[in-house]
Formats: sequence, C-alpha cells, structure tokens
Amino acid sequence: MNLPASPSTIGPYRVLGVLGVGGAGAVYRCQSPQGQQVAVKLPRLYDADDALRFERECRLQRELGGDGILPLLDMGSSPHGPYAVLPLASGGTLQDRLRLGPLPWREARALLLRIASAVGRMHTAGVVHRDLKPANVLLDREGAPWVADLGLSKFADRALDPSGISLSKTGVFSGTPGYMAPEQAFDAKSAGPPPTCSRWESCSTPRSRGASPSRPRAPPAAWPSRRPATSCPWTRRPRACRSGWSPRSTGR
Repeated sequence: MNLPASPSTIGPYRVLGVLGVGGAGAVYRCQSPQGQQVAVKLPRLYDADDALRFERECRLQRELGGDGILPLLDMGSSPHGPYAVLPLASGGTLQDRLRLGPLPWREARALLLRIASAVGRMHTAGVVHRDLKPANVLLDREGAPWVADLGLSKFADRALDPSGISLSKTGVFSGTPGYMAPEQAFDAKSAGPPPTCSRWESCSTPRSRGASPSRPRAPPAAWPSRRPATSCPWTRRPRACRSGWSPRSTGR
C-alpha cells in the first residue's frame, strides 16, 4: 500500500508535518479538531495479516496504554487507510537522546525502572513486545520514557488473545538484530518474557553509556537452522552472557 506524500487531512485531523516515514508506515504531526497537537500513524498494509496486526496493535495500546506505555487516543479509517492517533512525544526517542552522549546514571536508572515497570505490566497481561529498543521508546517533554510501537507484540499464550488469530510463523525471524535475545532470532513465534529481559538489557547497557549496538555478521537467511541455545548468531558470546545474564531463557 502506497502512502500519500503529503496529505492535508487524515480523518478529522489536519496534517501539520511529517514526523517520520519507514517501511512500516508514516507518522504525521497533526492538529485535532480541539486544537491539540497529536501524532497520527498511517501503516503500510501489504496484506490481510498486516491489517490484523495493526488492529491488534491499536487494541493493545488502548487496553494497556498509560504508566509508561504510549496510549491510544483515537483510531479510525480514512481514504488513505486506517489510522491511529497517539500523544505527541516532543522529546524524540531514546535513540535520539543517546546519540547526544551517555545518560547520567541517576537519569538512566529512573528511565530504565519506568521501562521495566511498563514491560512488566505487558507481561502480567500475557503480552510480549518483541521489538523493545531505544528507537521504540519515546520521551515526553519532561524526558519520561514511553514504550511505543507494539506492531510486533503478541500474546505469549495464544489462548489469551481475544482474536484467536496467530500472525507469527514458527522459525520466522522477527525483530531487530542487535536488540533481541538469541532464541528470538531463530523462532519469533516462541518469544516470551525472557527474551524481553534481554531487550531491556540491550537498552540499558552499553547503549546508556553512548555505545552503538552490535551488528550481525550475516543476514538472518544465512544463519544455520540449528544452533546451540548458548550460541549467539552475531557475537562470539551472547550479550546476555557478557552482561551477567543467563544465556538460557529459563535462567532470566
């Protein structure tokens, strides 16, 4: 689905500018009918699964939003496709902040505790994020973090999903290399709370000190289909091991 280059309106929201455009869609700075500035997300929908995934993302943000998880303000349909209305995070992303240099330890501690609390609420509800990384953590005007982009989120137990629809396939890669647990790289469908602990750890160190994420030596398609659980495809040792985490998901 092709997105409009510069729509003037999206539903009742007047477009003021573009906040970002990517493979998954575009986010626009808009003004609501009440005069409030908000962010409006238009997804790229290539097939029916994408539409279902966006619908699930909106439902999860509506149900879990608040206390560290970016809430859904409104949703609807327009000539450009379905859209979601979110609070405007004027502080940018955690990734933008880290590019400026390391965080003071007190600020980093408060930020990570809030992220951990938000992700913990998701796990209590049976939901795993699967793509937690600095680019998906938004900062508000006061610098408080908000976990965003629940597009890859799923219920750890399919029985908990009201839709009863599974959009993940066994053995399929899903996520961001350098920010995921080793086991998620080989089977996104089986990802549960333990891999999210690794992704939370990847947001806390070494990136809170201003370092860059490691990069895979080869694309996922080139990785062997079988590999020991203690092995990581893009480093000699799993980042979890180097930071004191157990290399096995059951140990986290």
